[in-house]
Amino acid sequence: MVRSSGEVRIDDWLSENKIDHTCEEKLPISELLYCDWYLTEYDVYVEFWGSVHEKDHGTHRKHKEKIYKNKGLKLINIENEDLINLNDRLNHELGCYIKSR
Repeated sequence: MVRSSGEVRIDDWLSENKIDHTCEEKLPISELLYCDWYLTEYDVYVEFWGSVHEKDHGTHRKHKEKIYKNKGLKLINIENEDLINLNDRLNHELGCYIKSR
């Protein structure tokens, strides 16, 4: 389940490119936090930071990014402006994880 038009575009791109993924996967930590997508085959997490609904969004983002870094989890950050060239952006980001496209 996705919540915004940006998330729909990202989810559609992942599906169209046959990238196995789950939405709202719990992070492998004791704290109850979820990623936007988990790319199962590549062990990569994706966060879309384009829709800002909470007033503490910046604090929440910094907290989550710190967890990803401290736990050594691979993370791809997608910004709202990345939606303009989503294909280029995700191909670039996933390039180091996907051997053949």
